[in-house]
Amino acid sequence: MEDQRTKERADIRSDYEALFSSDLGKRVLEHMVSQVHISRTPFVPGDPHKTAFNAGEAKFVLGVLDMVDGVDIRTIIAVSKEMNQRRNISYG
Repeated sequence: MEDQRTKERADIRSDYEALFSSDLGKRVLEHMVSQVHISRTPFVPGDPHKTAFNAGEAKFVLGVLDMVDGVDIRTIIAVSKEMNQRRNISYG
């Protein structure tokens, strides 16, 4: 049973790597990172539900990043920070 789980985990990791190592996958992953609270705090003062929601989104995307060995996480987070800065400039 454990061998089957290990193989399934390896197969899924391989699928993630194949998907997110492509140019299209990298673009989608960068978009996912830019939409969640990875490079900024998930905390929303006075709103523990929104804080928890934001943290959950970040945890999901971090889990995807953890599954993809071929993606440079630092580059993706840098892109996320840049996109967040642009968003702050655009929207004040």
